[in-house]
Amino acid sequence: MSVVEEGKDRQYFKSSFGLKGIWALQRQTPLSHSFCQFVKRDNRPLIVTNAPKDARICDNMAIPDLGVRAYLGVPFHDRNGHAMGALCAIDSNPRDWTQDDIDTITDLAACVTDQVCLRMALRLSNNW
Repeated sequence: MSVVEEGKDRQYFKSSFGLKGIWALQRQTPLSHSFCQFVKRDNRPLIVTNAPKDARICDNMAIPDLGVRAYLGVPFHDRNGHAMGALCAIDSNPRDWTQDDIDTITDLAACVTDQVCLRMALRLSNNW
């Protein structure tokens, strides 16, 4: 789960599994290493089967530095419907994402949106 913050030139990993090295320790990357920024910007899923051969993102530094070859990201939203970032899955090998993969991550992103909205509503009601 990546929260994209353009003003800070970063994506922050609110949650991650399988991330290694310095990126796991820092729990963030600059946007030069972010596919999630495009999910947020376009407010729609991004499906990449072979990143080095995909003209949309082939120059992204996540390819050499994080070993990303395949990516599936779906936006999650705040209570006003604005995309905040992406729930995503990556693979270190090229991958043909199935419709089941896409449906599953879309459903999970909807759950993330529900949790974000609930937390925001609780903060407002409790004046946190």
